[in-house]
Amino acid sequence: MRNFKLIKTAAALALGASVVTSAVVTTDASAASKYKIKSGKLVVAKTGKVAKGYVTYNKVVYKDGKKFTGLKSGVYYKSGKKATGTYKGAYYVKGAKKVTTGTYNKAYYVKGVKKVSTGLYASKYYKDGKVATGTYKGAYYVNGVKKVTTGTYNGAYYVAGKKVVTTGLYKDQLYVAGKLNKGYKLYNENLYKDAALNAELVIFEEKLYDGAKVNEGIKEFDGKWYNNAAIANGVVTVDGEKHAFKEGVKLPLVVEGITAINTSVVEVAIAAPKADVLKATVEVKDGKGNIVPVKTVDVSAGDKTVAFTFDKTITDADFTGVWTIDGVEYNFDVLNQFKAIKDASTDIALYDALKDAGITSVNPDLVGDYKTAIQAAISADKATKVSDIQPIIDQVNKEKVDAVKEKELVKALNDAKTSDIKFLAALQANFTQVNKEWFTEYKTALSAEITASKDVQDKINQVNETKIGAAYDKAFKSLATADIQAARELLTTYGATAGKDEFNKKGYANDSLDVLAALAKVDAATTNNTLKTALVELDALETKLVEKYKNESAVTVKDEFDVKEVKEEFLADYRAAVKVAVVGSKNQRKDIATIITTVNSEKLAGQKTATVDAVKAITEKTTEAEVVKLLQDVQTAHRTANQEPALNKVNEAYAKAYKTEITTVGATTLTTADAINTLIGKVNGEQDAAAQLLAVNEAKTVAEMTSALTVISLANGTSTNYINLSAANKAEVAELVLAAKTTKFDDKAAVTTAVDTAVTKREGLITAVNTVAKADFDYTTVDTALKALNVEAYNNLDAVAKLAAAQKFHANVPTTTVEGKKVVVEFVNITAIKEALVAATK
Repeated sequence: MRNFKLIKTAAALALGASVVTSAVVTTDASAASKYKIKSGKLVVAKTGKVAKGYVTYNKVVYKDGKKFTGLKSGVYYKSGKKATGTYKGAYYVKGAKKVTTGTYNKAYYVKGVKKVSTGLYASKYYKDGKVATGTYKGAYYVNGVKKVTTGTYNGAYYVAGKKVVTTGLYKDQLYVAGKLNKGYKLYNENLYKDAALNAELVIFEEKLYDGAKVNEGIKEFDGKWYNNAAIANGVVTVDGEKHAFKEGVKLPLVVEGITAINTSVVEVAIAAPKADVLKATVEVKDGKGNIVPVKTVDVSAGDKTVAFTFDKTITDADFTGVWTIDGVEYNFDVLNQFKAIKDASTDIALYDALKDAGITSVNPDLVGDYKTAIQAAISADKATKVSDIQPIIDQVNKEKVDAVKEKELVKALNDAKTSDIKFLAALQANFTQVNKEWFTEYKTALSAEITASKDVQDKINQVNETKIGAAYDKAFKSLATADIQAARELLTTYGATAGKDEFNKKGYANDSLDVLAALAKVDAATTNNTLKTALVELDALETKLVEKYKNESAVTVKDEFDVKEVKEEFLADYRAAVKVAVVGSKNQRKDIATIITTVNSEKLAGQKTATVDAVKAITEKTTEAEVVKLLQDVQTAHRTANQEPALNKVNEAYAKAYKTEITTVGATTLTTADAINTLIGKVNGEQDAAAQLLAVNEAKTVAEMTSALTVISLANGTSTNYINLSAANKAEVAELVLAAKTTKFDDKAAVTTAVDTAVTKREGLITAVNTVAKADFDYTTVDTALKALNVEAYNNLDAVAKLAAAQKFHANVPTTTVEGKKVVVEFVNITAIKEALVAATK
């Protein structure tokens, strides 16, 4: 045992020594018992002396008794523990060295000190600890070096460090390679001058620009005329007036054609000038391009032709090639070629003339036919130049080829009749819309000898039309979707396409099938919603077709159905009626309209009867609100059932009166809606009259009385003289009625008497004043007339003042001059008299 202990201790000592000298200090196996902490230091337990060297005690490294801070075998300790932080120019994490100067964990360190993660350090831009390229706080950096804030860098323009444009627009300014443009440049079809859009006329790359866009129309610039972007040449029409140009120079005359030319004179057709053109000239070039001088001519406004004399006589030999007069060509070669064709008297001469003129596809065997056709066209003024000849030749060739083909086809068809297989094949190969299933009918229709292929197609079309018609009739009689679709397929495949200016029967038939399909949807509707949708679609289709064919003489499409007649509350009844109707009674638009009208009449009549019965059942226990509602119901039903007749309106204010009248007359009297309408009218009249009389009796002001009298007079057709007065004059009558009224009026007759009396009195008052105004002043008569007006300002004066006022009023009556004499202008209303009288009292 002792030997074993000795060996164990030696091994432990050896192990301890190796650990102490290793990169990581470990705790001695016996340290916990050998050492202790005393006064904050590590001491040997037995001696109490400070422990020398490196000792790990309770996982803390000590050096010479103190907690160790520093490096040991490359490991960083602080206060005895592996630490994270900066130490002597390096950065450590849990004792391990990570970086001195450089990037670690997305941060940049200098001598172990973290300087930056993303941002600036020493004027350089870093991102995640590395020098970076990009924008940071309003500046642009490349490899950490600041290049630009706002300005140009490397062919681009930056704002606050962000690239906004290389070549293009920024804030409506043009940049090129990051710099504001200098000079003229085209960008996106806009011309820029420097950085802004060009705003003037300028030539750029041989084009005229007006502002930023190429010029449009005729414009003069720098002494030259331009047509759109290019230098002007030829004839240009501006605002209805023609102008001629040559290389940008405006010519005095607009030459439209050459009417004649000989050895001494050239006559040209011109656009009539609006003003005289003195010493006008034209540029004449011969067939070799040489200028042939002409003498100037004075041209009058409105002239349409002008003749120019050559300076020197021309010979006939000179009339070759293409001459031009102000750019208008006169081709002598072509003219001579046309003349040769026109004058050719033999087939050989015509053949040679056609060849010389460059006419192609000339068949020697058809020269005689060419000659006939050409001469006919010339006689009809349809051939006046060489270019008119080629179409004539081509047409003759086609007719001859077509005639041969037609003859061969007709013979082949007749020969093929000996075999049904061959005949069907011939029809299918040469004609359209041939249905193999209808061959028997084609064969019957073509049993006679065929003389023209056109007749064959016509016969095929007739058979097809009959077959398609039968399919349509089947669909019409069944309203089955399958039958409608079958008819449409036949129509699409075998219906003949209309020729130019022909009525489109195929299109009309297709529209008719659309109508059948719409009717089938109505017939098949199983819910109120699907029926309503089908009816709306039918109406829309009808409206569309009526508009489409309104100017077509071949057919007439009438508006037979109106969805406005459809009532939501009767949709179920419509469905029931459609369901039981036979196909022949629902396969046209008018049939559906009839079903709708019939159901409406039956249902509305029932509603009308029900509402009448409800009114007849009114008793003393029925509330006034219920009475009003029942009467409104009967009027609504009555109006609808009888196509909105003029009915009396139910007035809620008269509910009690209605109830009294109904219970008084009894149910036996109110047997019809008309009787109830009459009762409503009777009550309305009585109540209206009572209300009108009440308004008159309760009127306190002139305005209230005027309104009340107007209403009662109009309602009863009385007091016409009052009704015809102006509003202001009505008020004067109302004032007189109000002044004379001492008790309430018993009835409307009493009101009428009072109104008529007031009208007469008003007229009398005005007449009396006008009479004294015209006469010499007499105080007694004037005073009598004025006092009757009841003007307090006058009547309350004392005798002396009243006389003075009367004299002043008389002296100041309005006058006018008639034929040299002074004449009094009569007063037409009391208001004017009162105003004059009040003025006279002041």
